[in-house]
Amino acid sequence: MEVNTWDEAYKRRETPWDTGRPSMHLVNNVKLFDPKIALDICSGPGNDAEFLAKHGSIICIDISINAIRSAKKKAAENNMKVDLVLGSVLQMPFKSEVFTFVNDRGCFHHIDPQNRKIFSKELLRIMKKKSRYLMQGFCKKEKCIVGPQKLSEEEVRETFKKMKIISLKEDRMDKTFDYKNAYVMVAEK
Repeated sequence: MEVNTWDEAYKRRETPWDTGRPSMHLVNNVKLFDPKIALDICSGPGNDAEFLAKHGSIICIDISINAIRSAKKKAAENNMKVDLVLGSVLQMPFKSEVFTFVNDRGCFHHIDPQNRKIFSKELLRIMKKKSRYLMQGFCKKEKCIVGPQKLSEEEVRETFKKMKIISLKEDRMDKTFDYKNAYVMVAEK
């Protein structure tokens, strides 16, 4: 989706992905990560950021100014320290090898196929050695008609072939969503 589309969705509060709590996959697997210096990409309203702030330093990036505003409001209400950055995951405004963990709750499945190599290259650039990446995205089995792209296992493996894939499994995106078919991947630089 384009920037204006994201901004409009947040403005109208048409954000079915906003569960009001952190991702179950992040919470259940936090022991696999070193969230000392974490980046939450396409962070939206900041649900995962709130959780990560309890474990270390957190920076969030989102392309939507309205998502950033929503996350700022949430951070202020919950008295949490979160750095929020307006920007694209295809050209992140961060130095190389900064982050010990990158969280992706539904970002990758919105990346156009022609930009996937750029996305993967940017992740590798900003991640420290031995850092990990958690990706959650819809798989081809998902039946929802609208929404993000549905990924094949081959597309996921091809995009992240320069990382060591620790695990790649099919699971629910979240236990409260009707959407049942998603990939959950843990990969290491």
